[in-house]
Amino acid sequence: EFMEKYLETLKGEDFQSLTHLLEEMGLFDYNLKRLGSKKRWHRVYAAFFLGLIRDKEAVPVLSKGVGDKDSLVSFVSATALAKIGEKRHLKETLLILTRRKDLRPDRAVGVLLEFGSGACAELGLLLGNESVTRQWKYLIIDLLGYWQHLEAGPMLLELLQGSDDRQMKMRCIKALGEMSYLDSASTLASYLDDEDYLARLETVKALG
Repeated sequence: EFMEKYLETLKGEDFQSLTHLLEEMGLFDYNLKRLGSKKRWHRVYAAFFLGLIRDKEAVPVLSKGVGDKDSLVSFVSATALAKIGEKRHLKETLLILTRRKDLRPDRAVGVLLEFGSGACAELGLLLGNESVTRQWKYLIIDLLGYWQHLEAGPMLLELLQGSDDRQMKMRCIKALGEMSYLDSASTLASYLDDEDYLARLETVKALG
């Protein structure tokens, strides 16, 4: 636990020195092997530790861990990949997470936040994927707005105008407002007369 706190906070040469020491002690290889253990908590902690080490050599094993039958192992493996800053497997990782019926979107927020705004392009593509649930799309829309990803503006406008889903509509209006997407102004203005009071209120905020 003491070591974990250091790995979370150290940067630069201090971090490199500590991780080198841990690898010299064999802890990196040890946890690579433990990720293949039959015991759930061995796999969970191994993925967690490899994420703290942030060594890209762990990426292939962690990518397999994302597809683990256990949702917690999958979640921790995805978080580890995010900590490492691995983007090559981002699309595959997101697809696996969004298709898991045993992993709610609200539990996956931490993973997506770890990936940061660099995940926006891939997240935007998932909005057009019919296999992605509405709950996941709600979360994705919220994050695209939070990160002010302007490239998603056209897709959000399309969703706003083509959906009868009240939640989808509200979230699209809010996200478009957060990213200050100018091309949405005229469309948003039309929702000032919407029959839904909350939609009108959200539109006022978005245009304000």
